[in-house]
Amino acid sequence: MNNYLNKILDKKNEKKFLIVIFCLFFLILIIKYLAMHHPLFLGKLPLSIDEAQYLAWSRELSFGYFSKPPFIAWILGLNSVFVDDIANTSLRNLQPLAFSASAIFICLSSFEITQKKSVAIWTGFLFFTLPISSFYSQFATTDAWLLFFWSISFFFFIKGVLTNSPKWWLFCGISVGFGLLTKYSMVFFLFSAFIYLQTQKKLFTKMPWISFLVSMFIFSPNIIWNIQQKFPTVIHHAEMTNIDNQLLLSLKPVIEFFVGQFIVFGPLMFLFFLFISIRNLIYLKTKVSTCSSKSSIIKMLSIFSWTILFFIICLSFFGETEINWAAPASISICLLITTFIDEEKSQFSNKFSIRLNYIFAFSIVIHILFLLCLITGPKLYDYTDKSSDPSYNPFLQVNGYQDLMKIISHKTQEENNFLIVAEDRGILANMAIYFPPDKIRSWKKNSKIRHHWDLTKPLTNNDLKNQLLLVTKVNSLSTESINNLSNKLKTHFKNIKKIDDIEIDNIILQGKSNQKIVLFWINKYKKDFNL
Repeated sequence: MNNYLNKILDKKNEKKFLIVIFCLFFLILIIKYLAMHHPLFLGKLPLSIDEAQYLAWSRELSFGYFSKPPFIAWILGLNSVFVDDIANTSLRNLQPLAFSASAIFICLSSFEITQKKSVAIWTGFLFFTLPISSFYSQFATTDAWLLFFWSISFFFFIKGVLTNSPKWWLFCGISVGFGLLTKYSMVFFLFSAFIYLQTQKKLFTKMPWISFLVSMFIFSPNIIWNIQQKFPTVIHHAEMTNIDNQLLLSLKPVIEFFVGQFIVFGPLMFLFFLFISIRNLIYLKTKVSTCSSKSSIIKMLSIFSWTILFFIICLSFFGETEINWAAPASISICLLITTFIDEEKSQFSNKFSIRLNYIFAFSIVIHILFLLCLITGPKLYDYTDKSSDPSYNPFLQVNGYQDLMKIISHKTQEENNFLIVAEDRGILANMAIYFPPDKIRSWKKNSKIRHHWDLTKPLTNNDLKNQLLLVTKVNSLSTESINNLSNKLKTHFKNIKKIDDIEIDNIILQGKSNQKIVLFWINKYKKDFNL
């Protein structure tokens, strides 16, 4: 395959190179779009809680939100200008495009490193087929846009290091700034860049710091928003990782995160990455140092790969971590693998080089099979037990919310002066995309802020003039459970009336059959009600 690509791209024609890249990834893009919107596949899958939450945010644009920076809301708001169809999955339209653009910039980065067009194309294709890329290119997530800005920033960083041209450093600062507005994990790009520049004795040169100041200027609106809101995102992320608790001193979360990386990056590719890392560590002084340019490249890719991985591994000692948190490392890992294969194959025997190519090709096949399982998953869901454990059937996680919203719409269609109240983030997120924002309230029973609606839409005494529809979950619809819930509510509210509707009994949220929905009409607060 490499020989064929080299024949196509044998002339030093940059236009031909770019045309091949765009055509290749445009073809893959079309395939993914067909999979997303075809009714047999992902096109039938309802919105996840996070997707509903981001869509709700996009209808109330701001410089920050409870758990995330604002870019995901901005981009979905832009998408809704052209298409606003919550019943379908139109908010996912831009995700494959983001990953295609990421793959193109990874191609360009690879070409800057290797100066070989065939290697560059293979690098982009490898990234595009990674399991993490396949998953996050199908759903509206912050990770897709984080990887988009990370790949752009990395390309500009390479150009800046190689040329020291002010324009590349300026572009790098701009893209890093938008990356920080997308997800706070972008800060690891800055850490990696600082570490690498320090190893090259370039940290205290002028242009990297100008680039840093540009990124901070772009990011500053979110910093100001956090200051005004008393740092809710900082508190939220601290609680997620349990960093305020004592050290767990347990290897279980570390092992779980590390094993999870074989899923995120693909089993063979992550194993290959570990092999390269160990080999470079062992032969750092004997082989890598024989070529300064090669040493610098390997060092750069290794630093950008391991900085975020090492930090999250250390963080897992304090509490639970998610396997996708290290997703940005996929960019430098792909570059490291293909650079290694290209640079080192001349030192191997011809037989070993052929085996190396077979391993690479087989890994690509595994990644494509994973993508096929992903896009056919919602169809397979039709033939599974809907009451099964959702931890073994992730498609159950989005079940039930649409049916619940239809019932709430029916119950409120004859009411004018009403508010819908809930505690649960998933219910609030879905209500916020079906009802006007001013109709939504969060029942916050103490000072702790749990989610976005606790921060922006808390239920207060000023809402007394409205009739309230309380939507809450119970573990059982037995008379005893309902009475216990009613007694609990009476400590806060008066005139509580349960809505009897057999339809509600049949709603199963997120595949949890032990959780049912109960609706209450409430039209008075107790005098001592205070939140």
